[in-house]
Amino acid sequence: MRDRLEGVKERLVTNGWAVVTAPGSAVETLQDLVFDIAQQLGSPRANRKGGDLVDHLRPTNASTAKPRSLSALYGTGSFPWHTDGAHWPVPPRYLVLACAQASANTAATIIWDARQCLALNGEAARQANFRVSNGANSFYATVTSPLQSYYRFDPGCMFPLDSTAQRLQETVEKEGTSVSDEIAWAPGLIAVIDNWRCLHRRANAEQDSSRYLLRTTVME
Repeated sequence: MRDRLEGVKERLVTNGWAVVTAPGSAVETLQDLVFDIAQQLGSPRANRKGGDLVDHLRPTNASTAKPRSLSALYGTGSFPWHTDGAHWPVPPRYLVLACAQASANTAATIIWDARQCLALNGEAARQANFRVSNGANSFYATVTSPLQSYYRFDPGCMFPLDSTAQRLQETVEKEGTSVSDEIAWAPGLIAVIDNWRCLHRRANAEQDSSRYLLRTTVME
């Protein structure tokens, strides 16, 4: 896997995301591989305070989902375009995901290189103000960072403070309807996403509850 990671790094630079196939799909094996890859890329960090470094993700009904999660808002339906950790002062650089279980109907993860999104690279993305909800640590931010080193976008935790910000969110969703790059999950598939560069979303998962992914977030 260490030899394959060199190719992953090259594809991250070229495309913003990459996939490799693990030698097996046992949960314990994938968990070790996900954490090993994360350590090679940077510093693994729990997605939630006090949480595990490796999350176990399944489609979840809104009524049983963790509070303030996208699943709590959208259930097993399609997720909106977003970057992970948008509620953090500095979002994680990479996401490492692995598939432990899937079927022919498993919802894909759709990827969008934000550099190709006109709305996210215009003046509004640099100026439109959002309130980023993070409990007592909430703050205000724009979609692009001051140095434009990363994108921050998540309708689940970012709330427009003006009409420009509202239009920006709506325009991104409309522009993203034609995006077709996707990860078609199969057991043993591992994906690495540059979270500073790419947006992603889960397709509709109502037809398949077997989707089982492992995920860790990586700080640079």
